[in-house]
Amino acid sequence: MLRAHLFQSMLVTVGENRRVDFGSPRVRSLFAYLVLHRGERIDRRRLAFLLWPRATESAARRNLRQYLHRVRRALEAHISPDTLLYADGSVVCILENAPLWVDVEAFAFGTRPDASLPEVERAIQLYREDLLSDLYDEWCEEPRQHWRQRYLQSLERLARGWLQNGDPARARQYALQWTQAEPLDEAAHRLVMQACLALGQRHQAIQQYRLLCETLETELQTTPAPETQALYARIQDNASVLQPAPPRSPRPAPLKPPDIPLCGRKHELQMLETAFEHAAQGNGKFILVTGEAGIGKTRLMQEALHRHEQWVNLPTSANELESMTPYAPVRRLLKSAVSYLPPALLQSPPHWLTLLSGLSPELRTRLPYAEHITSTRPEDGMLLLDALANFFLLLDEVPLCLVLDNLHWADSQTWDWVAALAQRAPQSRLLVIGLCRREDLTEERRRFLRALERSQLVEEIALPRLNREETAALAAHLLETPKPEASLLERLYQETEGNPFFIIETVRALQEGTHPRGGQVRLAGETAFVGLPPAIQRVIESRLDRLSPQDREWLGVAACIGRACTFSLLSEVTQAEEEDLIAALETWVQRGLMRETEDGYDFSHDKIRQVVYAGLSRARRQYIHRRIAEVLERVIPPVDVHLLAYHYARSDRPLDALPYLTRAGEQALQVRSYREARQLGLQAVRLLGQMPGPAQRQERVDLNLQLAQAYAFSGDVHRALEILRQTEQLAQSLGDEERLGKIFRRIAQMLWLRGEVSPAGDYARRTLRVAEELQDGTLLRAALRMLGRVGIAQAAFDDAIAYLVRYVNMAERETLPPPDLPIVLGYLGVAYARVGSWQRAWEAAQRGVALAKEFSGESAVGEARNTLTFALMQLAFVYADYHDWETCLHTLEPVPTPSRDELTPLGFMVLGLRGHALARLGHAREGLEHLIPAVEWARRSDYRVFAYLPMMFLAQAFLQDGQRAAAQAQAEHALEVTQKAGNRWAAGVTARLLAEILVQEARPDWIRVENLLIESMETLRQVRARPELARTYLALRRLYDRAGQMAWAVDCHFRATTIFEELGMTEELRAAQGQAGGERHGAVVIPDMPLRGPNP
Repeated sequence: MLRAHLFQSMLVTVGENRRVDFGSPRVRSLFAYLVLHRGERIDRRRLAFLLWPRATESAARRNLRQYLHRVRRALEAHISPDTLLYADGSVVCILENAPLWVDVEAFAFGTRPDASLPEVERAIQLYREDLLSDLYDEWCEEPRQHWRQRYLQSLERLARGWLQNGDPARARQYALQWTQAEPLDEAAHRLVMQACLALGQRHQAIQQYRLLCETLETELQTTPAPETQALYARIQDNASVLQPAPPRSPRPAPLKPPDIPLCGRKHELQMLETAFEHAAQGNGKFILVTGEAGIGKTRLMQEALHRHEQWVNLPTSANELESMTPYAPVRRLLKSAVSYLPPALLQSPPHWLTLLSGLSPELRTRLPYAEHITSTRPEDGMLLLDALANFFLLLDEVPLCLVLDNLHWADSQTWDWVAALAQRAPQSRLLVIGLCRREDLTEERRRFLRALERSQLVEEIALPRLNREETAALAAHLLETPKPEASLLERLYQETEGNPFFIIETVRALQEGTHPRGGQVRLAGETAFVGLPPAIQRVIESRLDRLSPQDREWLGVAACIGRACTFSLLSEVTQAEEEDLIAALETWVQRGLMRETEDGYDFSHDKIRQVVYAGLSRARRQYIHRRIAEVLERVIPPVDVHLLAYHYARSDRPLDALPYLTRAGEQALQVRSYREARQLGLQAVRLLGQMPGPAQRQERVDLNLQLAQAYAFSGDVHRALEILRQTEQLAQSLGDEERLGKIFRRIAQMLWLRGEVSPAGDYARRTLRVAEELQDGTLLRAALRMLGRVGIAQAAFDDAIAYLVRYVNMAERETLPPPDLPIVLGYLGVAYARVGSWQRAWEAAQRGVALAKEFSGESAVGEARNTLTFALMQLAFVYADYHDWETCLHTLEPVPTPSRDELTPLGFMVLGLRGHALARLGHAREGLEHLIPAVEWARRSDYRVFAYLPMMFLAQAFLQDGQRAAAQAQAEHALEVTQKAGNRWAAGVTARLLAEILVQEARPDWIRVENLLIESMETLRQVRARPELARTYLALRRLYDRAGQMAWAVDCHFRATTIFEELGMTEELRAAQGQAGGERHGAVVIPDMPLRGPNP
């Protein structure tokens, strides 16, 4: 059998001390690791990375194969390796039943919790020195510390156990051995003093105290702890009687309600309420409240404790400086908890209670010579741990709540104590609540917590950040304003991302005038405020201070990159060794500074990025930004012009940002980010001042085009047109036809947005001429699209169809169809529908929807979502023109009803069309709920593009709801607007609608009714809008039928049914079938009225 001794240097022997020679330290390290993990199937990759952490994966695995071979060669001389070692292509292990004795395993068994004191004595003899003391591999450190702590705990266990068993001499022996191993551990020196006192060696106890004082002064320049000094004082006084116990402390005063209300947290507070209820009934538990710094863990507990003042609530807190001090937060808890001990327990204290006097001076005053009390047998398990658990389970009869703040900084003994309480709480009225930040937990604590979770001994309450509404509520309280400005609240939410502490400090800083704002024009991704409140900065800097200088430097690179970054970009910019950078990233994630995302890494809060960024000097920031831009240009495809503009603008070569600012502005316009486009343009204009000559004027033309569009789409169309008029003159002076074409295109767009359709058409035709001369496909498509829209707006449907079909034919010849093709197909469908070419209308519009869905993929968002919505709306318009109202509504079902408060032009049209369809299906009131906000939005925002359509729809809905006066007023207004806009189709339809409303009067003006219908007929006939023309003929037929003019009625009836039949409008044809006078009943309604007839 092999015998492996791992304490001190590794020694492996066979038989009569024949030594197995493994040769190099790395081979010994490999074999030692396998022995320590006997029976565990270890993944080869993990093992290779562990032993060669700085090598590449292939090199590390190659090394592992070679060194495993050397292990086998070393064993072969003494034993068959296969009886000991198992290895295949993926795992390696020492067999669990291998003929191998290991001193570490024997030591672990001998110091198990239920081992007797003699067993522990034999076991500690195996501990010759620290584990593998001659190996310096990184992996050795953790098990080395683990077994050293086990050894020290065993010495303490022996000293305390023999002291309690009445053998102070043996207790002194092991206590002295403990002081030799840990000269600075005061608990060991106190045990020596207690043992000496028990032996009657008062002088030696005093000498031991003086030795401790000298050691602490020499090594740490400090004095003994208060409990050690108290023990020394008792030894000097030679006190021999129990002191009377001080009176019990009264209950804590009722908690004062916090000044700041608890916003949100209803679900989390309810979880705590349930836990309090269950614990009051004898079913306690351990609750872990988690969340990032400032998320409101303490504030949540304040609220919960305020609601349960009848409980005994004992708070304590760990702090970072005491993370290695055993039971540091528990000691503070004991100080306040001692007063709640039952008096009977103090009269005859059990042996476990005496163990706690070393942790609590307050308890020692009640049990002065507790160290002399012995038990009849050694404690099972960890004696002190059990004593602490018993202590809190035997306090007052009222329910008890222990609140442990900053549990992430607690020492390992405190965590063990929490686990012991978690196991026993379900049978008691004890509620243990820990507050911690998961990102600050060590890996050991994480594993510990996972074990508690697997055993269902912990319930976690994870606090998320506040949402917009909750942020607004908290801000309103802090600002002492019932309704703060919505823009301020939105900026505050974006600034703080819903972190309550950040919200409070930011508002206070703004109120006190200590929060700086302003700065240069910002690119996308930068926050609205510049600077941080001091309190927030201090919190974040305290977390950054725990990083190594190298990690802090690389985090600065990540801060310059922005919120999100990838490993490849960080690696290229920093030029760091990949292994080192991976370790840094893991550290940042573990400490909650960054989080892993699907695409890479992101700062967990932008405030962290701001503090890191502000900590860099200007020169370093500029250098890093230039490095990032160069890497993005050279290494990371595809080139993101927005990022390049951002980084070059902040580098030491800002002029290099100019071309990228221009392209970034164009992209911002394409996705309708007009404010950003304006900021980009203004920043580029400032850079232009550093460029001389004609190039500057050409660049100015390009930037003005962007600025104009940005101004237009952010609401200032007038300013946009001013810029374009100036730019047109500049381009003409340069003789630059290409730029002139772009200017014409933009002017046409601006005029279109102002509702000036005819001038927009003129500029679109100029654009078409330039595009054809330059053979510029992009410009040509833009001109054709605009001319198609102008044609529809002017009811020149044949022209519109010609332009739009030409656009579609061009697009079909391209490899990748242009992104606005679905919209153009929708326009084409509407144009076909207006002239009654239904099959073509449906085919074009449906194809547009299918293409939009193809472009957007599974889940449409952003611009793709807008394109799909536009295509669906246009298809719905085709069904509306056909009077298929149910299909119209069904087509709009995938489109969410837009918010009334945040309407856009697209949402305005969707809202109007949906209301129109609802009203025509008999749901007039519901239709009005859609139409009235749409019309009011158009009036309020001065929106003019097709704005008259919802006005027409509103008049129709009023009529169907029985509000004839409102219907007439709305129709009169809509007719005026459509005539002014020059849309003859809309004017013809509205004139007919107004006539149908006037007929509902008690005494209609029949002459005006006929005039309106004849006006509608002539207008619709001119624009070849045959479906609406047929409907007007039917209205005339009804008029003449009531007047008794049968010849005219039959003529109009014949014309209407002929059109319906030719166009395949079967439903309306069926409704119109029958005698022309079929609607007349009894006498003529309009006697002797001089009507002029349909053919005046």
